[in-house]
Amino acid sequence: MALPVNFAKNLGVGRGTVVKEFFPGGVIAAKDSVMFRLASSDEGRILTVIQATNGAADDVLFAGIALEAAAAASTTVPIKVAVAGYVEGATTDGSVASGSPLCLDVSGTAGALGAGTIGANHIVGIGVEIDTGTVGDVYLFGQGMAGGL
Repeated sequence: MALPVNFAKNLGVGRGTVVKEFFPGGVIAAKDSVMFRLASSDEGRILTVIQATNGAADDVLFAGIALEAAAAASTTVPIKVAVAGYVEGATTDGSVASGSPLCLDVSGTAGALGAGTIGANHIVGIGVEIDTGTVGDVYLFGQGMAGGL
């Protein structure tokens, strides 16, 4: 969905960022990485996201960055998720530099993106600045484009 400029700015995304809605499968913090919840059934597997776990095996399930928080699982109240494009203030693990290839954090922080290694990790985007603490601006490549409401 194309976002009006003011709406995109309020969510902390760029104008060309692709945002979709998904049902939260549990508690999710805004700006955390989310992944598809394959424990759901049928189409629910690509309509439901959970906070991303860490590790190379889960990288392929990456759906995007949550732009809204979810206090609990819901099948009626979706959250907005950036699936491709620029996102300000994404949760990181403190290892991201400008130009770093990104993967789900391999050091153990759920919901965070970290600097990955091309050929060893499933790369989901790039860091566009050096992260500050555990927050950084990122660009997502858009592999979760098919899911969502």
